[in-house]
Amino acid sequence: MTLHLVYEKAWVPSTRIRLRRLTPRLETNGWPCRVVDYPATAAQRRRFAATLDVGDVVLVHRARPTRREARWWRGLPVRIVYDFDDAIMIGQRSGLRGFVERRRRGSGFRRMLHVSHGASCGNAFLAEQCTGLDGPVAIVPSAVCADVPRARPSEGPPLRIGWVGRGSNLGALSEIGPALASIAKRREVELVVVSDRSLDLPGVPIRWRPWTLESEAAEVARFDVGVMPLPLDSPWSRGKCAYKLLQYMAAGVPAVGSAVGMNPELIRDGRNGLLARTLDDWEGALLALLDDPGLRRRLGDAGRETVLEGYTVEAVGDQLAAFLRAVSSPEGRSSGSMRSSADSTSKSEARAFNPSDGGGSASSARIARARAEASPTGTSGP
Repeated sequence: MTLHLVYEKAWVPSTRIRLRRLTPRLETNGWPCRVVDYPATAAQRRRFAATLDVGDVVLVHRARPTRREARWWRGLPVRIVYDFDDAIMIGQRSGLRGFVERRRRGSGFRRMLHVSHGASCGNAFLAEQCTGLDGPVAIVPSAVCADVPRARPSEGPPLRIGWVGRGSNLGALSEIGPALASIAKRREVELVVVSDRSLDLPGVPIRWRPWTLESEAAEVARFDVGVMPLPLDSPWSRGKCAYKLLQYMAAGVPAVGSAVGMNPELIRDGRNGLLARTLDDWEGALLALLDDPGLRRRLGDAGRETVLEGYTVEAVGDQLAAFLRAVSSPEGRSSGSMRSSADSTSKSEARAFNPSDGGGSASSARIARARAEASPTGTSGP
């Protein structure tokens, strides 16, 4: 029985993060793996079908098939699992172009659901989009490596506020530009941008570090604070899976994230990181961390513990392997309503932290609590 991991695009980071990175662990769990390109032409589909045996499992990552492709997928003698870690059924555009894009994306997304026997989704919001799927759904986070360089705090100013990601996502970082500019007037700081593109923010000293896979982890370890801002009112943001935060936390870098998407599921505000909703929240959270080395150290250590508890390649690989066994088992084949316990728990947490309900801000009270817990007389909790 072979597991065929089918990616939509080779250059998408999640192809590396959710497929190639997990392959060795999946094989340790008894799943011989093939990582292959999506068969988009008739000739590619014939060649792909020739590699399949009855009982194999195919995990299709992010793809949205045409009607013809969907009919072909439905006719294969294998179990199919749909995997995605973004709101691929929605897209990012607005206006008329966004409306057209959402219709196109939504149609392809539903077609893939209808031919699948299960789905592995990056967060609770994405799992909730799987209506119409006749099979189990599991929330499988994007894994990070635990064996990465540990945080190396600055010995003196400027303190480094860091962000890592694709240039196409720099717009989200620009949204907190006013808060960063206000901080730069009062503290000696620099914004370190690790990306394929640089950024210019008025009033903010910026150091651009070109992204490479080989240098990424070392660059993150040099951050004093890591940030993941997102627009709060965007459905696309609700589909984000907190990967930047996981990278910072794995290194022991204290993290601040917008209270949307998976961020509030991952961060227990004031305990293993800080959450922000408004520019004032961002400014207050960053100043608190910049001014308090003890707070940075405590939140960084707690963040790393969170990663070690369930977001490592080993933990996520084991979780995915178990889910694939469930989908391929006779029970999984006959069940159209099974949900994993992690799914139901995370959905409950996602509802509790919905940005529209007013929770999840990095308030001064929560920062004060975090500082108290970081003091020698304070007590820390889970």
